[in-house]
Amino acid sequence: MVSLVGLQLNVMASTIFYDDVDSDGRFLPSMPVDHLIAELARWFGVSATDLPYVLPNIGNFIVPSQTPQPIGFIKAGRIT
Repeated sequence: MVSLVGLQLNVMASTIFYDDVDSDGRFLPSMPVDHLIAELARWFGVSATDLPYVLPNIGNFIVPSQTPQPIGFIKAGRIT
């Protein structure tokens, strides 16, 4: 079964969607887009060892082999 973890999603929403704005009006993201894409890639079945091939910059943010779910808002599992 694959599902969203509601509590974690609610907690992460403020981090993901409400970024800081600097004094010049530019957005300063608090989370790299690579984290979001890595989470979706893992959900679609990309293995942790293949993440660097799909997302070449992911190694700048996490160690994919040590972080099974980069953010944790999608609970991975088998679809039955």
